Amino acid sequence: LGIQAYTSVPPPSTVKHEVSEGISTITLTTGKVLCREDLENSLQSLLWAEQPETVADNNRSHGAADSDDMVILRMKGRVHTDTGWFMVQGVRDLYELTPIPDPETQQHLIFIGSHLDCQRLQNATKMYPR
Repeated sequence: LGIQAYTSVPPPSTVKHEVSEGISTITLTTGKVLCREDLENSLQSLLWAEQPETVADNNRSHGAADSDDMVILRMKGRVHTDTGWFMVQGVRDLYELTPIPDPETQQHLIFIGSHLDCQRLQNATKMYPR
């Protein structure tokens, strides 16, 4: 396809980008090695404990439309933890960390959703806005 999705070119420098009405993206990055256990606990808290129950209902397109609750629809990126490098993939309340070789690039997490709170994501992941 020639889209160079995994090249060493850093992601765009915008912190928050409006994709469509009510849906935006936030990119976080860090130069630190993250604790895998802490990262997984944070992702689980963000995806499971803090999501409104209506998000699990597949008949709803973007979660609770009348709510200001943060809803994470998609998450992706590369992270360097104390147990190695991982590709992070997440959709709604499901996520996985897949081991990858050292990509020789900056680690980052991209969150796509509605009512995304940059400070809350930053506090949970210990990563910083790009």
